[in-house]
Amino acid sequence: RPVVEADTFINCPKFKAHPWTTVTFSMKNYIGLQDDRHRLIDHDHRLNNKVADLQEIRQPEFIAIDAITAGEGRMLTPIPFPLGLVIMGDNQVAFDSVCCHIIGIDPLSVPHIRMAHERGYGPVSLEKITIVGDISLAQAQERAKGFKVGLVPVDEYFHGTNIKAYGG
Repeated sequence: RPVVEADTFINCPKFKAHPWTTVTFSMKNYIGLQDDRHRLIDHDHRLNNKVADLQEIRQPEFIAIDAITAGEGRMLTPIPFPLGLVIMGDNQVAFDSVCCHIIGIDPLSVPHIRMAHERGYGPVSLEKITIVGDISLAQAQERAKGFKVGLVPVDEYFHGTNIKAYGG
């Protein structure tokens, strides 16, 4: 209710990878709109559906994501990835789509972005999104080379350390 009734709503997420939803940008940040009793409901294989459904609450007037040091690989203890960016926008689907393009992911491959786009919440095509700023999209993509998303198999998780993990 406080979000719906607020005069202005600003969304300030962190730029991160997520093992189940691929990415955590502006739309996934909506999980934080819920109280603790509701946050974990459907925080499973239906998480993308929940993120898309939460878009019905309200759209922000402004979004600013902290991508100065992004988080890659895992969600709770992300690996720091220096991107050196602060990205701003005013449409969550377009915003998350640009963030996907920065790390080389098709935004339509991220289910909650695709679902929100299909519901009319915004464009995913770069031809329909105005991008301006201190650096170009190509320069941002260059900074993001090697950014990892998705699940890391347990046997690869501790690669390069003295710790061994086996799944089975």
